[in-house]
Amino acid sequence: EAQLRAQAATLQGVARARIHLARAAALAPRLLLLEHPTADVPEGERRAFGADVARVAGARQLAALAITIDQEFTEAFAHRSLALEAATGALVAWKRKKGWFR
Repeated sequence: EAQLRAQAATLQGVARARIHLARAAALAPRLLLLEHPTADVPEGERRAFGADVARVAGARQLAALAITIDQEFTEAFAHRSLALEAATGALVAWKRKKGWFR
């Protein structure tokens, strides 16, 4: 309840991310764009936030596009995941892997 009374600028982590999501959804968009949505979200809360975003997008019938390297978020949020091949510019099916280059 204390978070409900706090100024948004004073919040951190997943609370702040959820406020950004609520503000974006309140404008009734047709497309929700998320750029590194979990940059400030602690590791243990990323999957739950991904599920929240998927639930909001589904309830509002929003198309959603997330640009992220966060595997936990992606697995909870996305119906389909693509990776950009830097050498060719091709979008290919994303395969879960550990680290940046493995």
